[in-house]
Amino acid sequence: MLLTLALFAALVVSWSSGFIGATMAAATGAPAETTMLWRYLLTAAPLVAITIGRRRRLSATFLWREGLVGLLSHAIYIYGAYQAAAHGVPTGTNALVASLQPLLVAVTVTVLAGRMLAPRTLLGLAAGLMGVTLVVGTDLGAGGQGAAYGLTMAGVAMVSLSAGTVLGERWSTGTDVLDRLTVHVVVTVGFMSAIAVPSGRWQPPADPAFWRVQAFIVLVAVMAYVLYLIVLQRHGSVAASALLYLTPGVAAALAWPVFGETLTPIAVAGFTLSAVGVVAILGPAQRERHVRRRALSSGHRSMSGQVTADEHGSSI
Repeated sequence: MLLTLALFAALVVSWSSGFIGATMAAATGAPAETTMLWRYLLTAAPLVAITIGRRRRLSATFLWREGLVGLLSHAIYIYGAYQAAAHGVPTGTNALVASLQPLLVAVTVTVLAGRMLAPRTLLGLAAGLMGVTLVVGTDLGAGGQGAAYGLTMAGVAMVSLSAGTVLGERWSTGTDVLDRLTVHVVVTVGFMSAIAVPSGRWQPPADPAFWRVQAFIVLVAVMAYVLYLIVLQRHGSVAASALLYLTPGVAAALAWPVFGETLTPIAVAGFTLSAVGVVAILGPAQRERHVRRRALSSGHRSMSGQVTADEHGSSI
């Protein structure tokens, strides 16, 4: 239990720090395309070297599946979040729009399984949605057209990550986390190269602050995404996504001393409602997953016992 809580806490803090990195990158004046291209080039180099050193043989099915997941959960998601930051969307709000992901994931997973959402889960999703609406509505009123575009890009990022999360859970069984991350990063390098090179936005600025921000972003991003994949594999897409409801409050709290972004009473109310949504969603999701695991474990034991009995009968 303590290890699970520590895993959840580490994911929330590292994921929240990623939004801090996006705002830091925007402050350097570098375009989002430049920041993302170099971030993923720096990340891809060691990952590809490690993969080659491990002499991993990856199937074509694995490559195209993880390539699609990487395109959705890395390339489009991060690009949208960086574009939102570049157009003045506050750090906490950027994270809060992304935290709508559990709403899409829970509904999608439930529909695909042919089940109904539990009342408690519906209440949690409603609380989270109300929290996001409070904060986003305030920012739209104050920011004008630039904020509208930035929030739209944040919404695109959220939808993309939701799709990547659902597909990732369906295809991740028995796969290696490092192999998956490597494919995701390489695909994102290709995606960003196709955008940045033709537009001339691939050259890094001369400001040394750009590279300091890159170092921070790369370290935080690798940690956050590895933790996310681990939580996704161990606890499922609904639990992994619901934890993202906690990132807006943490991101806003970090942005206050770092960037001087103020926390209004409406923002605090919105973050609180989102946190309530996490508690409501995670409880049933974790209990259901625990029950399924126990049932599967009991089934395996029963089958093992049956095979043993049959073997003894044959030998007699």
